[in-house]
Amino acid sequence: MVLQDDFSTLVPLVEIPLEFDIGRVLQYFESIKILSVDFKDTVIPSPPVTYSSVVNKANFKHLVYVQLGQIVHNSAVEAVLKHCPALKHLHCNTCPNLTDLDLASAIGAPSPYVRPEPLLECFYIYEAPGLTVNAFELLVDGFPRLQKIGNITRWAINCEGMQKISRTIREGNLEVAVLCGSHWFTSTCAESVHL
Repeated sequence: MVLQDDFSTLVPLVEIPLEFDIGRVLQYFESIKILSVDFKDTVIPSPPVTYSSVVNKANFKHLVYVQLGQIVHNSAVEAVLKHCPALKHLHCNTCPNLTDLDLASAIGAPSPYVRPEPLLECFYIYEAPGLTVNAFELLVDGFPRLQKIGNITRWAINCEGMQKISRTIREGNLEVAVLCGSHWFTSTCAESVHL
């Protein structure tokens, strides 16, 4: 006797994950300094991190460290960059649709009359296939205190772009460290936040 399984009748019960809206979470916290939304690698897809709520923007004002993973929508990156005046560290795992134009919109035109000087020291996106050398320039120009940036090896930057970034850092005498993939796993940025 032969036992035969007919796998063609099995239908996977994997549903499209709901979105994890950081705005809805932040509406319950008024003075939160660290927001870390990390999903463990599993067989089931993690919900994408987004921002779609209308929330009191004052709930963003104390955020110093934000880490978002795994898939992060543009809306979440834009909300954090626009509404977090105390932000020093932004880490995102994968931003598959983030482009230079989205980043330019989120950063806005620098103006001392609209907002205080940005405090951002570390801008790290592990994978952003839509960001180019222009994004690097936008970040350096928009955030004068920027000290760490990455992971540009997983952005849309070729060898010439890497050389241009290296020249910009050297010729501008910038103290900006270009981070690699390990920063996602070994970062000490959160430890610098005074609670």
